[in-house]
Amino acid sequence: MSLDNLKEYVGYKRPPKSKQWKKGQCGNPKRQYARLPKPPVQIIDKIFAKKVTLVENGIARRVEIFQVIVGMLTQATVAGEKRAATVLQEYWAFAHSEHNEPKSEVEVVYLNSAGKIVSPPPWLDH
Repeated sequence: MSLDNLKEYVGYKRPPKSKQWKKGQCGNPKRQYARLPKPPVQIIDKIFAKKVTLVENGIARRVEIFQVIVGMLTQATVAGEKRAATVLQEYWAFAHSEHNEPKSEVEVVYLNSAGKIVSPPPWLDH
């Protein structure tokens, strides 16, 4: 290839003359800068707001992921898992402190295996 042909050559890393930047021209003409990362809270809120299909008793319905998580925590709490109860209670306190809502009084009822109401277990202090 002669030098004259090399100047007109278009290919890898050699755009046509009409597409090359002119002297003094910016390579980012619309000034689209890199976006700042979103705060973690906003990312988590976006994930919790997504909807998924939940099948309960053979019936499918669309619910938010957050509802599924709270439902699973509630089921685990009813099953007697202490960690799930703690997480659910902490969320409950956080949710009410964030929105400055008065805490609703929740009546705790203890049932025995036959479904009869009984007094709370002695290891729980109220």
